Amino acid sequence: MSRLVVEGVCASYGATKVLHEVDLTVEEGTTAAILGASGCGKSTLLRVVAGFHTADAGEVRIGNRTVARPGFAVPPERRGIGYLSQEGNLFPHLTVAGNIGFGLPRSERRDRARTAELLELVGLLPSHADRRPEQLSGGQQQRVALARALARRPELVLLDEPFGSLDAGLRTSTRRAVADALSAAGATVLLVTHDQDEALSFADQVAIMRAGRFVQVGPPRLVYSTPVDQATAGVLGDLVMLTGRGRGGEVDTPLGTLPLAGPGMNGAVDVALRPEQVVLSDPADPADGSVEAVVDAVDYFGHDALVRLGVRGRSSTERTVVLARVVGVDAPAPGQVVALRVRGQVQAFPHTGATPAEPG
Repeated sequence: MSRLVVEGVCASYGATKVLHEVDLTVEEGTTAAILGASGCGKSTLLRVVAGFHTADAGEVRIGNRTVARPGFAVPPERRGIGYLSQEGNLFPHLTVAGNIGFGLPRSERRDRARTAELLELVGLLPSHADRRPEQLSGGQQQRVALARALARRPELVLLDEPFGSLDAGLRTSTRRAVADALSAAGATVLLVTHDQDEALSFADQVAIMRAGRFVQVGPPRLVYSTPVDQATAGVLGDLVMLTGRGRGGEVDTPLGTLPLAGPGMNGAVDVALRPEQVVLSDPADPADGSVEAVVDAVDYFGHDALVRLGVRGRSSTERTVVLARVVGVDAPAPGQVVALRVRGQVQAFPHTGATPAEPG
């Protein structure tokens, strides 16, 4: 497998400029996920790397080969790329073995040992080789499509929303199987997705794209815990926004005085924290720094629950709405009074002057 380097790539559709001087490096044997809303340009970048769309400017390198630059483009079939789309696009008239071998030299298509090796790599049995796509589940079809993408030993694997067509249960198990297979193959991988859970759990590096530019690139934990701005924080999951007043490394909020992540700030700020940072306890035995809150509503998901709470301010008209994520069996009931405290550091951004939107 090889390193991918994208430098200064610009791309357009007609008069509409979609990508603006995009830079990205994916080290050999690692996975990068491009995360962003529909229309931000992430799929266009994938198409440029694959050779399906011509860039206006910039350069794409795979390993030690330049595959795209102004006035020069290596055809897609000669870039050494494996491609897996959302649909998988298996040929219905071919068996699993026929699909995996499609595109290989004729001498290799009948290599049952290679087919069995690829099936094992993606977590399927050798007995699946003679089945037709309609005899497989959606998750199994995606694994076969991945085996086909890996059959030619590509230098780079591109994943275009590969799990979006699967239901929730299949999505998680298939994502894990695909991640394991790609890791075992030592693949260099570029994933495009609008699913934050997918990006954070699947990749070594997450690149947040907005309006054709990367606004933040880094390890998933770092990008999640220290987003560069409020919009990026919101892309990565549920968010609680508060107004506050910075005092160096701390900030005064309706939930108490909280430690700041990153450089200190002074004056009016917007404060961001995640629901899992909000800890609930018995008001009869509150932890230090707790404030009292009333449960407004509970969204129960089984393994966990999202609790919506109201915290009274200094006057009877002041009320701050907060989200807390708790283990499902610990979810309180609507109307229950609880003690609430914030765990860990919080993010602060310069105050915009607008009232933070209620969470949820």
